[in-house]
Amino acid sequence: MEHSEKKQVAEIKAELETVIAVAEELIEELDVEAFSHHECKPRARFYRIRVDKHYYRLNKPEVTGAEILTVAGKVPTSDYLLFEVECGGHSKEIGLDQVVDLHRCGIEKFRTLPRDQKEGCF
Repeated sequence: MEHSEKKQVAEIKAELETVIAVAEELIEELDVEAFSHHECKPRARFYRIRVDKHYYRLNKPEVTGAEILTVAGKVPTSDYLLFEVECGGHSKEIGLDQVVDLHRCGIEKFRTLPRDQKEGCF
């Protein structure tokens, strides 16, 4: 094996060790609502979110508004509005194509509203 090949193998081996170390740091499930006040959330294999009064499990930390609505059974997604509720009760609308980072501090839960509902709140 030539010197450049040995160097390449050593680099790949080091990278693999880093990947294994990071994977071992993952927790099984992160409850987004329970960690809403934490600035730094641990990485997880699954993310538990609350939509309206029900809980759902996602397998990635970055999801679109449409993905959240779909997992909550709110289909067709175009018939619903999605709101992200932050700590303190403030809410903001999330678009269907908008990406939500579940690691971001302050996300507590999500609320939905049929698009044809004109009055009322959550």
